[in-house]
Amino acid sequence: MSLLGELLGARKSPGRHPSDPVVAEWFSSHASETAAGVRVSPESALRLSAVYACVSLIAETIGSLPAHLLLEDGRFRRRAVGHPLERTLTERANPEMEAGEFWEQMVGWKLVRGNALAWIETARDGTVALWPIPWHRVRVARTSSGRLAYLLRLTAADHVGSLPAETEVALLQEEVLHIRNWGLGPVGLSPIAQAAEAIGLASAAEEYGARFFAQDARPGGYLKVPGNMDEQTWAKLRARWRELHEGAKRAHVVGLLEGGMDWVKVGVSPEEAQFLELRRFQVADIARMFRVPPHMIGDVERSTSWGSGIEQQGIGFVTYTLRTHLTRLERVVRTRLLAAEPGLFLRWNVSGLLRGDVKSRHEAYAIGRQWGWLSVNDIRALEDMDPVEGGDAYLQPLNMAPIVGPNGQGAAAKLVRAVTGGGASGLDGP
Repeated sequence: MSLLGELLGARKSPGRHPSDPVVAEWFSSHASETAAGVRVSPESALRLSAVYACVSLIAETIGSLPAHLLLEDGRFRRRAVGHPLERTLTERANPEMEAGEFWEQMVGWKLVRGNALAWIETARDGTVALWPIPWHRVRVARTSSGRLAYLLRLTAADHVGSLPAETEVALLQEEVLHIRNWGLGPVGLSPIAQAAEAIGLASAAEEYGARFFAQDARPGGYLKVPGNMDEQTWAKLRARWRELHEGAKRAHVVGLLEGGMDWVKVGVSPEEAQFLELRRFQVADIARMFRVPPHMIGDVERSTSWGSGIEQQGIGFVTYTLRTHLTRLERVVRTRLLAAEPGLFLRWNVSGLLRGDVKSRHEAYAIGRQWGWLSVNDIRALEDMDPVEGGDAYLQPLNMAPIVGPNGQGAAAKLVRAVTGGGASGLDGP
């Protein structure tokens, strides 16, 4: 144990083996060997187009959403404009990263490694900066008092604010934002480690396909030669045939036959047909792992398998995928950065996803305007337009008048009496 670890009194979890996917990435291999013969690591998994598409879709979508620091004011919530943390959380996380890029990176690490860590740096003037820390540079331990400690060893290439490189640094749990997937104890489970076999199979199939096109020397058949050939003739024929026909660029080149050779055509084998089906299945399998509708990463064969089609899949993506990540981010920020001010909280506005859908956005505005919870200027503010004179008035539908008015008079009863001409309806009263 290092001197720093001894000073902290850090203790290891008993019975934990390096092959455990929860802690496998703490050790030097950072990869899991799969039955397909492919070593899977977070970095190698991202080379698969389906994995990269799922991770970038979720992370970039969250990074593009507008975020607001809000303050509870009685029954209402208002923007905490001018609060010291507002700029850090919604505009610029640190001098090198704007807030959207920071949250995008944090969500991406959480999706790939199961954990994302950021150092909360507080300057002398009271400003706060959030610096993402590469998770593979982190080991998690506990102090002798039971508090979580994060032991870092950054390299010279890592720049995390003013933290030193090439030396072990300890950060306590109140000094970091730790965003994790569900898991065992203080560390989140890595989706890549848990689904290593599925990703390994997809990687093996992709490598097989690449080698098939790179090394295939068959223009759709094989040569049948009468009799036997000596080694020299066979080597010469083989080298010449590979020179003319090997590789995708030479596919289907006409072959010239001599010496009584025959051409026997060969179609697609059942194994090759199964290989194509396997690749399609692996795309859907990876999409299922990240809870992404397949059509959103280019697999349109199953585009109507959920609800009434594409629209329902989009709603499901927001409800069951984005919402889980956003809720986790909001809760971690509230408990780590805003605990001293109970009324403050960070909220991402998923209505930003309607920015490209003009029709749905305007229909939502119309409903809010007609039913009285949006004014003209409220709508114009959401559209980044200047306010207009008289635009702060709210409408109220005539058939939605309150039953009891401010002075206790029954408004609905008065309306009935006015229409019926008297109290025969039994609604007479004060």
